[in-house]
Amino acid sequence: MDKLIDLWAIGALICGIGYMGWIFSKQRLVARSQDWPSATGTIILSKINANSSQTGPSHTANKTYAARIKYHFKVGPRVYTGSTICLGGVLNTSFKDRAEERIEKYSKGATVTIYYNPANPKINCLERHGEITLFGYLIGGGFALFALLVLM
Repeated sequence: MDKLIDLWAIGALICGIGYMGWIFSKQRLVARSQDWPSATGTIILSKINANSSQTGPSHTANKTYAARIKYHFKVGPRVYTGSTICLGGVLNTSFKDRAEERIEKYSKGATVTIYYNPANPKINCLERHGEITLFGYLIGGGFALFALLVLM
């Protein structure tokens, strides 16, 4: 039984460190994007996605909301389509008004500024920041810390 717990803890440690590594790579991409050029684009889709799930012993229904935005823009003769709101990730929440604010800001047909990687315009975004950084480090660090405590 102890070996199974140790294996689980090692797996949790690897997942926690891996998740923090992924967050760090997102932060680096956000930092590099500060120098990217911009193009004018048009919002072609703007809607709210609602995801429901049941959790816990009482099977409580949880709902999260996220804005789903799609846009197209032109770089030289090529037209690109994108859907990245925040380059560093968007935090979906149970607060519907947060998603509604994004829908208002990026309504269908609106003209917007798109930031794109000049070496690969398929990598693009509407906002050059991230919302999941601190939350991601807390989750990854929590997994890693918990695993270390179990291993001790």
